[in-house]
Amino acid sequence: MVTQNKKRFQEYYTTSSPIVEYMSRMLLLEAGDRVLEPSAGQGALVDSVIRAEPCLTVDAYELNEESVLHLKNTYADDNRVNVTHANTLLQQSFGEEGRSSGIYDKIIGNPPYGAWLDYDERADLKNLFPGMYVKETYGLFLAKCIGLLKPGGRLVFIIPETFLSLHRHQNLRRLVLETCAIHEISIFPSSYFPGLKFGYAKLCIISLEKARTPGNLPDHEVSVRYGFSGAHELLEGASFSGTRVLRKQRDIYDSADHALHLHSTPGVVELIGSTTTRLGDIADCVTGFYSGNDLRFLRHNCPGARSAKRYEHITEELVTSSPDGEERTLGINGPRRYVPIRKGGSAEYVALEKWYMDWSPAAVHHYKTDKKSRYQNSQYYFRNGIGVPMVSSKRIKAALIQEELFDQSIVGIFPRDERLIPYLLAFLNSATGNTLVRAINPTANNSANYLKKVPVIIPEAPVLDRIGELVSRTVGALSTDPSSVVLSSVRDEVDSIFKDIYGF
Repeated sequence: MVTQNKKRFQEYYTTSSPIVEYMSRMLLLEAGDRVLEPSAGQGALVDSVIRAEPCLTVDAYELNEESVLHLKNTYADDNRVNVTHANTLLQQSFGEEGRSSGIYDKIIGNPPYGAWLDYDERADLKNLFPGMYVKETYGLFLAKCIGLLKPGGRLVFIIPETFLSLHRHQNLRRLVLETCAIHEISIFPSSYFPGLKFGYAKLCIISLEKARTPGNLPDHEVSVRYGFSGAHELLEGASFSGTRVLRKQRDIYDSADHALHLHSTPGVVELIGSTTTRLGDIADCVTGFYSGNDLRFLRHNCPGARSAKRYEHITEELVTSSPDGEERTLGINGPRRYVPIRKGGSAEYVALEKWYMDWSPAAVHHYKTDKKSRYQNSQYYFRNGIGVPMVSSKRIKAALIQEELFDQSIVGIFPRDERLIPYLLAFLNSATGNTLVRAINPTANNSANYLKKVPVIIPEAPVLDRIGELVSRTVGALSTDPSSVVLSSVRDEVDSIFKDIYGF
């Protein structure tokens, strides 16, 4: 892990006594244990292990030279602690035996989150950890340490909560679920790390035991705790004011992407885990277009838009609203060379801001050849569909794509049966749709991979017709009166319809 010092190690140390005490307790330490701390930092977890059980040995690995010096000074007279200056992820042999697996009785760690890796290291790690997301280092530490754990050994890690559902960690979750029995997962705000700020809203402490018999999926219940009022509630004997749920590990394994979903509304998690039809089964969910230089190619006819002042204004006389077949792929000759493009934003049902992209032959050639451009998923350009912003606020908002380009800041949803567009548009704007999307992906990033997993229930024809009429009426009303009054009235009716369909 090299270059920029700020991102080189991504070390976050906690001095929270309840956190380190809880982690040590969950290890179930015994006299004679051999313990690994793979990213020892300043030694907080090493100290906690020794306090909990003095008669053991600890191998403390650390990459940061300053931290290594601190550790060696701290434990210079303590023959129980062996400090090694090394990159744990690239280290091939551990301990005096020089083995690479099945060495440690217990492993405890607070690995670096998102540490910067140069391209050579990424290439090495892709070979060492096939199928893993190498840009996020904490997952690699978890995978590495599971291999270093003895059968029956226990591991306790504190890592970002994104591990539980992030699409890119599906192979890591499968490894954990197939090779270990998860005993407890405790989820809490990252603010429990005093005085530190990082790009994760929540962290989790995962406590697991490596299976003694490989190949048998553990058949037991996982304890999941969240909603802590403070770190003190982690301690043994402390009252817990949050929520504790039990989930069968086999059910977690059988869920989409082996993800762990949590939601307080009855029926939500069960539907996500058991549904047979998802949005990705009936619609293509894809990322849109980027010119590579919007200041050069993008224009507007919406002076009131928030960012309109940055771009040139044009009139409708320069626009071709429905380019033909060759024009769609090769560009438009003549002055009417601009085409409509759907951009991200907060529009529901229909977007009224008018944005246009230069679609001349020279511009199209640029989009197809420039390294910064994204001429991707072009088979969906100028089709009818639905746009959902990649980044949203509290409520998901979806609006029609009407034979337009669509910007990379939105996910384009294109039902294979276009007759489902009104139904899916209403669903994605409903409280039910919002609940399901947020349960699958608690972050504000609505990527295509997450939207594909949303369960879809297709009702009988009369209900589809009723929703179609409601959406048509709403789009028409908003096109002439884009007011909150129109939206507030339709929201209640839409929410009621989908509550009847889904049960929440």
